[in-house]
Amino acid sequence: MSSSPRIAKGLREALRHSFEEATKQRHEYVTLEHLLVGLLDDEKVDDAIRACGGTPKRLRRELHAFLETSIPKLP
Repeated sequence: MSSSPRIAKGLREALRHSFEEATKQRHEYVTLEHLLVGLLDDEKVDDAIRACGGTPKRLRRELHAFLETSIPKLP
């Protein structure tokens, strides 16, 4: 008897946010960059980025710029 895999609540929320972001921007597909945008809402991810010397606010801004200019939009 196998059970369906369980996805942690934080990851489930990040995935949901990723799809919402792609839909809101009318992007043709969801990318890893969309997922990273979704993950940035998680405090643990924010802390990990800071611990590596990154700046979450700057990363978010650069991701949005990339998504705006690089991902095809639906008509």
